[in-house]
Amino acid sequence: MDLNLFTPQWQGSGLTRELYDGACALKNYFNKTFSLDMVETAVETGSPSEIKNGILGYREILSQLLRLQDVLAERRPGTTFTLGGGCGIEIPLVSWHLRKDRDLALFWFDAHGDLNSPATSQSHHFHGMPLRFLTDDLFLHPGLSIERADPSKVVLSGARDLDPPELDYIAAHKIKVLGPDSFPLGNALQMNQMPRARRAYIHIDLDVLDPGEFRNVKCPVHRGICADDLASSIRMIRKNYEIAGISILENTELEEDNIASLSGLWNECMS
Repeated sequence: MDLNLFTPQWQGSGLTRELYDGACALKNYFNKTFSLDMVETAVETGSPSEIKNGILGYREILSQLLRLQDVLAERRPGTTFTLGGGCGIEIPLVSWHLRKDRDLALFWFDAHGDLNSPATSQSHHFHGMPLRFLTDDLFLHPGLSIERADPSKVVLSGARDLDPPELDYIAAHKIKVLGPDSFPLGNALQMNQMPRARRAYIHIDLDVLDPGEFRNVKCPVHRGICADDLASSIRMIRKNYEIAGISILENTELEEDNIASLSGLWNECMS
């Protein structure tokens, strides 16, 4: 990848900072294993201050997204690899790649839809909203430039915990949803069910995995996919698309041996 990023934003997930510590543990493992030279975007250390515009920690989150946007504008990468942090950091990352390729395919490996809006979210947690901001005409701040993805190019992969407003949005916009039983993705790709595009971005929230195999994530959901199927699916995407970026997010595991147990998945992401 042209640019390796470390963005441990955590306030979008609530009042506790497990995602910050988990992101640091991921960074330490990847640095040790793959000798990555990572650019770090600074994050606030304090807890979210207030709910504003329907988002808990709006002020802290916005300042971090703007810093990440500035890094991308300065570095101008062709491809990115990112460790985080919460899913909200995808807004400037995916927007950057969409500016370069409007037909970008977006594979969203996640147990959740991340399709709530500030108006529909009961928790006001921003990590449940980024895909909605990326596909809908929602306003966050005039300084943050958000590019809109074509919903027909989005594949919700491994989703199994969707709120009623998210289901309504999925139905209205005909977003593809592949549940855990669809994995690995080889058959779907062979059936031409995947988006027609030259390049793809791969979002990996580790809660897409089955908790019986990897349980230390921010929001675990039962009946997930296994790491081997996820690795195989990424391999298949690589065969069919040029990869614009990959992100690995929402880890809370701190033990290196447990992180290393997914070495096959990590190797596929880095290949």
